Amino acid sequence: MHRPLTPNEIAHLQAQACKCQNWNLIEVADGFTPDNIYGVTFSGKVRLGIFQKEILFKGGISKKAGIINATIHNCHIADNVYINHITNYIANYNIGSDCIIENIDLLETYPQATFGNGTEVAVLDETGSRKVKIFELLSASTAYLVSTFKHNTLAINAIEKLIDQFVESKKSDKGTIDNNVVIRNCTSIIDTNIGAYSEIHGVSLLKNGTVCSDKETKTLVGHNVIAKDFIISKGAKVLDASLLETCFVGESCLIGKAFSATHSLFFANCEMLHGEAVSVFAGPFTVSHHKSTLLIGGMFSFFNAGSASNMSNHMYKLGPIHYGVMLRGSKMASDSYLMWPGKIGAFSVVMGKIKKHLDTSALPYSYIIESKGEYSIMPAMNLTSVGTYRDSKKWQTRDGRKNNEKLDMICFDSLNPFIIQQLINAINTLQALKAKNPEAENYLLHGCKIRALFVKKAISLYQMMIDIYLGKCLSQNTHAKSESNTNWLDIGGLVAPEKVVNDLLEEVTQGKITSVNALNKALNNIHTNYTNYEAAWVRNFVKDKASIIQQAIEAEEKYKNLLISDAEKEFSKEVKICFGLDRNDLEKETEFITLRGEFTDNTFVKSIEEESKKKMELLKKL
Repeated sequence: MHRPLTPNEIAHLQAQACKCQNWNLIEVADGFTPDNIYGVTFSGKVRLGIFQKEILFKGGISKKAGIINATIHNCHIADNVYINHITNYIANYNIGSDCIIENIDLLETYPQATFGNGTEVAVLDETGSRKVKIFELLSASTAYLVSTFKHNTLAINAIEKLIDQFVESKKSDKGTIDNNVVIRNCTSIIDTNIGAYSEIHGVSLLKNGTVCSDKETKTLVGHNVIAKDFIISKGAKVLDASLLETCFVGESCLIGKAFSATHSLFFANCEMLHGEAVSVFAGPFTVSHHKSTLLIGGMFSFFNAGSASNMSNHMYKLGPIHYGVMLRGSKMASDSYLMWPGKIGAFSVVMGKIKKHLDTSALPYSYIIESKGEYSIMPAMNLTSVGTYRDSKKWQTRDGRKNNEKLDMICFDSLNPFIIQQLINAINTLQALKAKNPEAENYLLHGCKIRALFVKKAISLYQMMIDIYLGKCLSQNTHAKSESNTNWLDIGGLVAPEKVVNDLLEEVTQGKITSVNALNKALNNIHTNYTNYEAAWVRNFVKDKASIIQQAIEAEEKYKNLLISDAEKEFSKEVKICFGLDRNDLEKETEFITLRGEFTDNTFVKSIEEESKKKMELLKKL
């Protein structure tokens, strides 16, 4: 309950250099005392809590809750808040309990602010044909549907209406600083909501945005950051003079070291340091760590950009209308380049300057190489890389999201129906090439040379992974009531049957899904039922179970040996060049073993062998 100030309290405040044009507009909580309010100018309707708590700052300093040296206009301030040294003013904010707001210039909200919700991001096509409206509950899957399913106008319009409803519910004449927020040493914060337990340190400007946060997943925005028209999700860190304009930052993302981004979406666990992004759809676990790297007009997930890698979306005709897709798990080597439009197959590696419009989506796990203006593809070669295997294991362990209700539904299985159907298509593609000219030494696909030797080897490797996958599914003993031969999609990390996705869109179109919360719940249900959908799909391949199990056992043994052989290269003579500088061969070897250990004792190699052994035992039990 709040009450008017008493005459004694007003006199007490005035004696402490406080001012107000109309003290009747000030209300205080029961138990309020004016002891800790000094040098404050009040205006508009203001409600104050009680200020009795001792607040412990980092470094061991203790200060009493209260308001000192500030101008407060039209604000509700809850209990035990510490506000000090506000150079300009705080206007139109509801400030939760136990907050620290110290040494800032300006904190204000204008009428009918939406706090970044509803901002249109021109993702992929820089000119805006694939715009996505960002909002606090945006998932990678929803953004994928809105940006890439433009052919389904009715469904996308229906989703956008749900987003508009959410945006309307967020409109307010007052901003919110939730409980236990720390805001210190900042310049200007305008039309920005700040979630509970978040820390905002030294920012230059936050304007028209929302920083989502809670006790379990605290969010941090750091020194010299400038962010305009943005949403920052729970657990994210935006630091080190980074620049964000018209961007969505997903859960547990890291943006830092002066990274610059415009009209881009970054979803769960992305890491963006040093470089630049423009009109990028960065699906989960997209990584760029280098100053010289530019990502532009591209869609990525589980992606790693090498130093000085870049791409172009402008052919100097009708503007920057082009964009490209690198399917999940792809990489760009250092100093590599892609010309959009283009489409790169899953788990592929691009090396060199690709100055043509490539579509290698039919050949996943490939090396795509440019050398002296000539282009070649080594299909399936990335399957035998222990680095690819290591990547598939690390993503789930590096998921920084601690909140129970996650926005992005992520399938971490490196072998899943979406990938397996690509492997099947790859075999068919290569066999068709071979059938046209069985005696050829080289083949051409989209202007890229593929050596006949690699065609034969790739077919074998692709089949090896299909056999391993089918064996894995059989060993999991997941049962399905019926078969399903649907196509599969990867919609922003959520792997799902196309029919199920289309059914969801039909429900949205018919008005059966009535809110963005319900849409997220429906997407989560699809994710939860992944194993059932997968089991139904796998039944199409299970005609001779015993034969499949035997093939899986042989494939698993072969794959293990390929991985171990590749890992052993890290213990070759060439790798030891810089060990034991100025020493003899024995001392070089001794130092190498001291620092790296013996190959046979390597923990990662052992983990490969142990995992393979467990898979073999399960298969043999079947």
